[in-house]
Amino acid sequence: MTPNSSKDSNKVKKRPKVRGCYQCSRRRIDCDRQEPTCGKCASKGITCSGLGLRYRFNDGIAARGRFVGKTVPVVDSSSKDKNRSTKEKEKRLVEDESVAEETQEESRITQVAVQSEALFQIDGGLDHIDGKTRFSLQYFSNHIANLIAVINLGFNGYRDLVLPQAEIDPLVRKAVVVIVEQHLSLQNGTTVSLDPTAYSSLVRDLITRSKRCAPQDDESALTVLLLLHIREMISGSPNFKLVYGSLRVVVNALGQGLDAMASELRKFVEMQILRYVS
Repeated sequence: MTPNSSKDSNKVKKRPKVRGCYQCSRRRIDCDRQEPTCGKCASKGITCSGLGLRYRFNDGIAARGRFVGKTVPVVDSSSKDKNRSTKEKEKRLVEDESVAEETQEESRITQVAVQSEALFQIDGGLDHIDGKTRFSLQYFSNHIANLIAVINLGFNGYRDLVLPQAEIDPLVRKAVVVIVEQHLSLQNGTTVSLDPTAYSSLVRDLITRSKRCAPQDDESALTVLLLLHIREMISGSPNFKLVYGSLRVVVNALGQGLDAMASELRKFVEMQILRYVS
């Protein structure tokens, strides 16, 4: 016997699968595939479904899952229209009420703002100021304002008038930064620079503004000159004579007495300048 023939003899020939009716497949027997009813089902008295496709119908909307046994409700078209109309009316009513409430609230807020305008100004926050400058303002309030004020009981002009102006005036803000830099440098025994260009740009800005408006007529320039004078007193630098001379010119231009119509900040600054120069 040849090797090929021995291999062929060892192979088991599988009987082809016969697809018959559903009932025979459930009984695991070969269907004789007779139509319309197979003989094996007929001999056993079983109702044969035949060889065609089996269709199954379910009472619900799904045969498995969470929708098993649930049916789709049949909604009358008139009922749909009625519900839609009701919902639209409710929606319009809610929108009308919301608009009315918003209008009343806006009117109330406007009235309160108008009545309170003379009492206070809304604080816009410090989002427009970088972190180093915010630190400088806080440091000035905590460590410097109480040292340079004559009286630090309750009201402090440097904290209550100059700092609020620094929040909205970049020129005054730079002056606060250079004072804080000088104070930190003396406290730590080394040069502290929060903004290396602050002092030089501050001097340039003062010179530029003086060409458009005299310092004695410029509230911001007066405030900056006062703060620079304080800085030079702290540092003892040669620039002290220059700033002091500028203040002397301002005092001579201001004349005697204070303007009764001037702002609280200007009155305070003029009093401080007279205190240092007179």
